[in-house]
Amino acid sequence: LLQEIGSFDLKVDNNLNQLQVKLKESLKGKKFLIVLDDVWNDNYNEWDDLRNVFVQGDIGSKIIVTTRKESVAMLMGNEQISMDTLPIEVSWSLFKRHAFEH
Repeated sequence: LLQEIGSFDLKVDNNLNQLQVKLKESLKGKKFLIVLDDVWNDNYNEWDDLRNVFVQGDIGSKIIVTTRKESVAMLMGNEQISMDTLPIEVSWSLFKRHAFEH
């Protein structure tokens, strides 16, 4: 994630805590859209650790999680949309409605 937002400092080692702090600092006060696609991990503690990295984001920031595993969907605790395969136009419309609100 740090590499994708262009904030990765090669001097930061691979210590998970340091990487989380750096990511939190990089996103502080910024509006973002994060898409986590095809999530299979339903470990609450790991999800909570990741989610806490994003709490400093600006109002309107969004995290969209897609999964095929019902336990992951239940863990997210927010709006859940179950679907089979949708036509591309419908999928894009649904994504825009939830990602951008208006």
